[in-house]
Amino acid sequence: MMPATRVESLPRLLFAALLALFTAAVFEAGVRWTGLDVIALRPLLYYQNSDLPVHELAPDPALLYRLKPGSRTTDQTPAGPVSFSVNALGFRDPPRAARKPAGVYRIVCVGISHMYGALVSDEETLPRHLEAVLNSRFRGRFEVWNAGVSAYVAMQEVAYARQIAARYDPDLILFQLDRMGRRAFLYGQPFAPYFRADPRLYLENLVVVPFGHNSFAAGLLAASALYRTAVIYLNYPFMLGPVAERQGGGYVLEANRRAVADYFTAREPGPAKAMLLFRSYDGWDPRLPAPPAIDLYASRFAPTVLPPEYFRIHPDSHVYRMQAQIIAEELAGLFPEALRKKDPSRSLVEAARATVPASRIDPDDARRICRAMRGARRFASLRSFMQDMVREHPEDASYRLALAEAQRALAEEGRTP
Repeated sequence: MMPATRVESLPRLLFAALLALFTAAVFEAGVRWTGLDVIALRPLLYYQNSDLPVHELAPDPALLYRLKPGSRTTDQTPAGPVSFSVNALGFRDPPRAARKPAGVYRIVCVGISHMYGALVSDEETLPRHLEAVLNSRFRGRFEVWNAGVSAYVAMQEVAYARQIAARYDPDLILFQLDRMGRRAFLYGQPFAPYFRADPRLYLENLVVVPFGHNSFAAGLLAASALYRTAVIYLNYPFMLGPVAERQGGGYVLEANRRAVADYFTAREPGPAKAMLLFRSYDGWDPRLPAPPAIDLYASRFAPTVLPPEYFRIHPDSHVYRMQAQIIAEELAGLFPEALRKKDPSRSLVEAARATVPASRIDPDDARRICRAMRGARRFASLRSFMQDMVREHPEDASYRLALAEAQRALAEEGRTP
């Protein structure tokens, strides 16, 4: 038999519990009505804000956004005005037929802003140069489609590549692997519906998540607006300020790596696949067979000394032309039955030539170029670039970090700067 005091306290405890539930329900309703969770989340997200007139929201939550079919815009770049045109199928290309013409070998290039061609006009992109090289120097007829989308990460590229394979019957998908961070959202457009469709986006975009980055935690965040608002504000000290695209921790990196591995190891009918890299990819499981890969910076077909602008993520047209020539040489070796040169003895790659003087390369860009040269072990290019910087900027202290990085890289390799 319960003591009288405990029996008397039960109604008070029950009332307190009901009051707490009622209060929580009121706050939950208030957060949902005001959209406080959405307002709180907005500054923590990463956004794609380039060439917005040619982009639109995607119905697929795996993509988040895509190029807008039939759209056009122009932009002013350091080299002058640049035109961006999207065809009726949603590719930055001239008009294409969805059904592949007879006798055509169709290559689709899936990639990031480098593939899209962020600073060049439509006819100057890497896929357009590659199509020209293949049709002029190889046997057969070729289409090379530009399926590059600015700020896409590996997960989005995988989803996009699978859609393309199902709809357009490509013979080869050239998959540019670089960005392994969290997905961007289209600037100025609603993002909340995507979180409702896929609660794992909370795990991707929040560093601190109670109970870890797993399906249970995602379910809790999806279930309660009040709870997720509290968790979002908990992340503010870790994520406000310059929001890095790769924030999201190991969960995001692993999700991207898993998507890439699943895509390249899937035993399914479809096009041939090859990776296009800027640097060696260290995320591949050594127990799995490695896919065909082309390293743009370390290719044996690249000239010994490459101009610094070759290592820019958004290069000029002449760099894209050289990269297209290198890719064509690599593809001929990877897929010799499908891609055959008219003259196997003749190199496709033109002599390297620099057209961007060191005076036009700012200090931050110079450091990125030095790191890229170092990662690709292009030490002859690094030494040449360092000499150019010394000659062009002898008294400019802002270039000291880039010079120090170049000197350190050469010294580590036992080379004299």
